[in-house]
Amino acid sequence: MNDNELMARLDRIDLQLTTLNREVVQAIEAGKSAHHRIDDLKHDICWTLGTSVTVVGIFASVLTSVLQHV
Repeated sequence: MNDNELMARLDRIDLQLTTLNREVVQAIEAGKSAHHRIDDLKHDICWTLGTSVTVVGIFASVLTSVLQHV
């Protein structure tokens, strides 16, 4: 293998590494973004569930109180 072939091969390898590096960075960023979206969804679900349980608990307490006095 002569110097020109070696340099051409090194240039192709460098280009491939640059491309792979960009793809890895994009994958890491996508993972971080997905993690934040999952955290936001988890927060929303927990808040909704907590509010629903509270409303049902209040309704059950009021209904129980009313039925005891009937």
